[in-house]
Amino acid sequence: PPPRRRGSPTPAPPLARSNSLATKAARRSAPSTGGMKKPHRYRPGTVTLREIRSYQKSTELLIRKLPFQRLVRDIAQDLKTSALPECSYWCFAGGK
Repeated sequence: PPPRRRGSPTPAPPLARSNSLATKAARRSAPSTGGMKKPHRYRPGTVTLREIRSYQKSTELLIRKLPFQRLVRDIAQDLKTSALPECSYWCFAGGK
């Protein structure tokens, strides 16, 4: 087979192509459910990306200062107690 160009659609197998045409035709001929229009929905991830961009632009704090301070102190305390033997070894051994 010849090499496919980048971005060109993959040809669908004949069975799937006829199947999709049949469903499209059935959708057109079927009566709509009471004339109700479906509410607009964005594709998955679109709203998430919009929120990420807005949070990146803003300067507001997402976590309050005091709870964040407590969290950082707690993590620093854990690191200080767990890394103490390694630190003392490197400090006294001169890093050799």
